[in-house]
Amino acid sequence: MKTARPTFGALLAVTALLLVGWISDSSAVAQPPPAQLPRYPLPPAQLLPSANTPDEAAEDKHPDIPKRDLSKAEICPVLNVVDGDTITVYRNGQAETIRLIGVDTPETNDPRKEIQFYGEEASTFSSNLLKGEQVYLTFERPGEKDKYARTLAHVYRAPDGLWVNLELIRQGYGQVYLDAAFHDKALFLACQDAAKETEKGLWDPKRKMEFEITKGPAAIPSPTPLWKPTEVPAKEVKPDPQKITVYVTYRGSTYHRAGCQYPSRYMTTISIDLEEAKRRYTPCSKCKPPE
Repeated sequence: MKTARPTFGALLAVTALLLVGWISDSSAVAQPPPAQLPRYPLPPAQLLPSANTPDEAAEDKHPDIPKRDLSKAEICPVLNVVDGDTITVYRNGQAETIRLIGVDTPETNDPRKEIQFYGEEASTFSSNLLKGEQVYLTFERPGEKDKYARTLAHVYRAPDGLWVNLELIRQGYGQVYLDAAFHDKALFLACQDAAKETEKGLWDPKRKMEFEITKGPAAIPSPTPLWKPTEVPAKEVKPDPQKITVYVTYRGSTYHRAGCQYPSRYMTTISIDLEEAKRRYTPCSKCKPPE
């Protein structure tokens, strides 16, 4: 019995199958194990840093903000944003002015002071956060007011609970009000230090310099003289006799001052120069005109 020899086509097919299998094994070996692959892609800020992207390391310098239980806090609609640290809300059936505890933003509405650096920016920031919104209010001491009769409160934006007092400090729109005693003062100071370190807002020296240049120099008061000039008394100037006017009547022989009561009201008086009157008339003994 004769054994069949493999044809050339069959040999070529077997060779191709072996080659494909070898390539597949090589590819499998070249891939890293799944544990070596990153689980998530890197965020764009880490792939390509941008000047407009905040520094993540700088953001991490801010301390953690504790979450507040606002389930028992009052909720009030905002009527007006007065400036960076003062708002008006509708509370207990009437408008009430609220002064945010622990933060002091630059002045914009005090008639005794000029608009301070970063004051308008702080007012705009608070307005963007709270205008047309509702807020939760919590109090250090219920009913406490400042010397301007404004209610002192911590303000949280509803419904996300953003702590507005502290957010103004974190973003550099205000500084810690050191004269007041309040809870979490250490947290406020830590956030202020972080804002200073990253030169946020009012802690940016370049912006402050630009503001001072734009505002212009303050008015310089006039210096007080060291000596007082001697006052020279003015010389008495006598009237020119030729320009003095007196009055006479048609039939009278005397001349009079203006308003003299001696001539009858039925007499017509005529104005005449004093020098001419002295040559032709005698002075009135009642009104005593110049001689």
